[in-house]
Amino acid sequence: MTNKTAQKKRTGFLYRRLKGKDYSIDDPEAKDATIWLQYRLNRKLIRVSLKTSKLKEAEYKRSTIMDPLRSADAAEATAQLVLRASQAKEEHEALIRSQNPPLCIADAWNAYLSSHARPDSGEATLQNYQLQWKRFITWVGKEYPQAYFLNEVTPSIASEYASDLTKAGFTANTYNKHTNLVRLVFETLREPAQIGINPFEKIIRKKLKTDSKRALTKQELKVVLDSANGDLKILLYIGTFTGLRLGDCATLKWEEVDLNKLLIRRRPRKTKSANSKPVTVGIPPTLWSIINSIPNHKRIGYVLPAIADKYLRDKTGLAKIIQKHFESCGIQTHREGTGKTPEYKAALKKWIAAKKKGPKPTYKRAVVEVGFHSLRHTFVSRHAEQGTPQAVIQMIVGHGNPAMTEHYTHIGDDTFRRVAGALESGIKDADFEEIDPPVPKWVIDKLKNQAAETWEAIRDELVKKSRSLSQFK
Repeated sequence: MTNKTAQKKRTGFLYRRLKGKDYSIDDPEAKDATIWLQYRLNRKLIRVSLKTSKLKEAEYKRSTIMDPLRSADAAEATAQLVLRASQAKEEHEALIRSQNPPLCIADAWNAYLSSHARPDSGEATLQNYQLQWKRFITWVGKEYPQAYFLNEVTPSIASEYASDLTKAGFTANTYNKHTNLVRLVFETLREPAQIGINPFEKIIRKKLKTDSKRALTKQELKVVLDSANGDLKILLYIGTFTGLRLGDCATLKWEEVDLNKLLIRRRPRKTKSANSKPVTVGIPPTLWSIINSIPNHKRIGYVLPAIADKYLRDKTGLAKIIQKHFESCGIQTHREGTGKTPEYKAALKKWIAAKKKGPKPTYKRAVVEVGFHSLRHTFVSRHAEQGTPQAVIQMIVGHGNPAMTEHYTHIGDDTFRRVAGALESGIKDADFEEIDPPVPKWVIDKLKNQAAETWEAIRDELVKKSRSLSQFK
């Protein structure tokens, strides 16, 4: 080893770096470039920027780095190596951030909409999401104005926001929707926002209270169905006699309806996945008559195209239309004492007349007790009254436990048809129109080509088959 080489090893080697290229310390082409220090420690090559272009200042910084290394023992040298490596890493990361800055909070929503990683949501859902996100960034802007980038939102900030939602008086359901949405945005934008840990990852969902909606009485159900018209009437009949949720009734397709076999097979939207199984619901005569009234040339795509379009664009708007229909039938849809009660409206009118002096009257958030979902409750209740086995009810309404669903896969289509008839008989005193079921296709085929000499044979066959089906009447 030459003296010059040994000297470089002991003192370190100074050079200039410009636009990713190295230059000697005296090279005129890089006279104003940043000076870097290169040295070896424990056979490892170390390079570190001295953050100056002045030679004297660089030599001083070199001495502060190299002098302790020359006098330190192996342990101290290793510690210095770790420290300098950490500093080099931080500088490298800072350089990357300067060239590719993380996503700022103000741009997050547009980035979310443009992301291919986000779930495919409908227009109405995205509008709700945007309102929930707007509340979050407004809160952050007020409480933590120094947080500019999305990755500057910490788990501690996320916890404070969750507490603010609770203080605002949101229900458990609304609280979960807000925290779920913010968590989803952070997770979707993890890479462009350079997020290490999703700050909302450990925010626990609140336990939802039991559904407050009640079943309808037979008389209420009669009024609701009789007073409806057009597509709304068909929608309400489908909900009444299938127990399906609003989304499944509104977006029911003709390919899922078999009027000949008197069955509806539908994979629920709420649990829709590659592994989920469709539910099977029998079509009783009353519902068959309603659906069959739709002309053949319209039996393409959705059973109720206008209703489906309304639901997919604005499901809240559709729910309100249904709500108003219930109210027009004289049914109180909100829990007593909640919502904009007559007392609240009177107090508000008085407050306005007094030129808004004093505190503005308030009201308790409306708790909906009767709505489209009440038809689902009614469906289950009526079946229970008629003695339908619990397992069958669970299969029809879509059981949440895969093990339970798998356990009852032996239930056949005939059972679902018979169960549909049981529901109809359970509400027959509500004066529903009695409609005979359609003549099976096999009967029509037999009668088309009958001759006098074959009549007795056909008659015997029809009687034999009708007896085998009588148990389902």
